[in-house]
Amino acid sequence: MSNQGQQPPTGGNDRDKNKDELPPESIIIRQVNWAWLWSSLPWILLVAVLYAIGLLDPIFSSIILIIILVPRFLVWRGTAYIITNDALIYQRGGFFNWKRYRLPWERLAGVRAKNPLFGKGLGYETVDVLLDNRGVANMTYVPTTEHVAELIQQKLDLIKPKEGSTPPADGGDKLKPEGSDKGPKENKDDKDDKA
Repeated sequence: MSNQGQQPPTGGNDRDKNKDELPPESIIIRQVNWAWLWSSLPWILLVAVLYAIGLLDPIFSSIILIIILVPRFLVWRGTAYIITNDALIYQRGGFFNWKRYRLPWERLAGVRAKNPLFGKGLGYETVDVLLDNRGVANMTYVPTTEHVAELIQQKLDLIKPKEGSTPPADGGDKLKPEGSDKGPKENKDDKDDKA
């Protein structure tokens, strides 16, 4: 569920508190409620089968399930996808703190939503964020009601120039050295063409 302008309930280190504050216009999207359990389901089924055929006793089965479920629950609880005006932030939770990975909008090439096998019926989807280096960042177990792919696409449309638009007349589409106010340098071949 999204929470505009609210901080995620998990906290990072106190010394990094100012660094981790989010702008008030941030949209925080959390994974669906039972995502931690769905991702653990194959392991739970395996333990149940081993218990049913007598290879595991109840105490050992319980210990294995706790080892599987508790970390997944804690990671799920601290996981959030945060949309700000200048970046998409992936927050991954853990036992005692969380980390944030910042993806500036300029590094993103596109977005697409996919419905996993049971996703449509259970109300979640996977959103693939396409990076400019041809990598893909997956946003898993995102509620379909949040329309995350559309939100990201709107941000990309604001940042990226539209196809078919004309580049600036001053050659602004070419790379300039940082701190240089001069336009692109003429190369030797350009001087020969002008003569």
